[in-house]
Amino acid sequence: MNLHEIKEELERRRDEKYREFSLSLTKGSALPMLGVRLPQLRAMAAVIAKEDARGFLESCDFSSMEMTTLYGFVLGRLRGEIGEALGWFARAIPHIDNWANCDALCQSFKQAAKHPAETWEFLMTLRASEEPFTLRVLVVTMLCHFLTDDYIDRVFAVLNETHCDAYYYKMGAAWAAATAMAKYRDKTFAFLETTAFDDWTYNKAIQKMLESRCISPEDKARVDFAKRNCALQCAARAGLLRRSKGVERWFFRKKLVATVRRQRGRLQPSSRTERGFLRGGAAARKAKPRLSEKKVAASYKGSPRRGTDVHNDTLANPHEIKVFGSRRIYFTEKI
Repeated sequence: MNLHEIKEELERRRDEKYREFSLSLTKGSALPMLGVRLPQLRAMAAVIAKEDARGFLESCDFSSMEMTTLYGFVLGRLRGEIGEALGWFARAIPHIDNWANCDALCQSFKQAAKHPAETWEFLMTLRASEEPFTLRVLVVTMLCHFLTDDYIDRVFAVLNETHCDAYYYKMGAAWAAATAMAKYRDKTFAFLETTAFDDWTYNKAIQKMLESRCISPEDKARVDFAKRNCALQCAARAGLLRRSKGVERWFFRKKLVATVRRQRGRLQPSSRTERGFLRGGAAARKAKPRLSEKKVAASYKGSPRRGTDVHNDTLANPHEIKVFGSRRIYFTEKI
């Protein structure tokens, strides 16, 4: 199958509905999209690899997203010397301008598992690049093929030393850290304590860990608390909460009056009165009429003097503190 025949086959397999859906996920790419599904591209790659893999890799013009993805699939099936495979791998990198092509190329490069030393040496040459997707190729290839006993420490070192403000690089770095947590729990916890990640990448890595099904609930609770600039930590720094000897046990100060929506976990107030208030019992009715969350939130719009002053740029409302992502504490009087 020559390049012209491959393009005709791609045109025959295009799906307009799938194209519209895929375009919504890969905004910003300069490559046109035809709308060919991945299973069909893999089937075409299997046929091309049997017929003339090197001929296709040499003639590929990267004229569409599907053509670029097909290149990665065919390359993953190429048999031969690792030096040749890395040469074809390097040829594709300048043409990658979206996460889908990047991840398909990196995940398909199975030669990395058989020749880790040579592949790692090549990846280290990409660290000097300033192109965001070249750096994403670096981190995605590491997370796909180098989260092993021999390379895990080196992967963490590269993540610490590589810096890029581009969104897709930071997402890749967060993905790599979250994947490492599932395989090397203790090493990843140590990495999180000393990492040079900026706050956004660090918290995104934790978010991905919380969404993972490969991490235990106990570890999720631990990383959830470790978020940087999370509302609970901001409240503690502002003197609104005080911490006990336990890792996740927090107590309200006695003068704090709050309304809490509890969906998971537990908060332990520091006094019997506050416990009753949070339960909506007699103590709450004696101390102050219980307010709904909407009324409390609305009270700040018309009365900014009410509520404690918590400076946190990450919060939409400075008087609203989200705890563990599901409960809210509204402060109704100054401390």
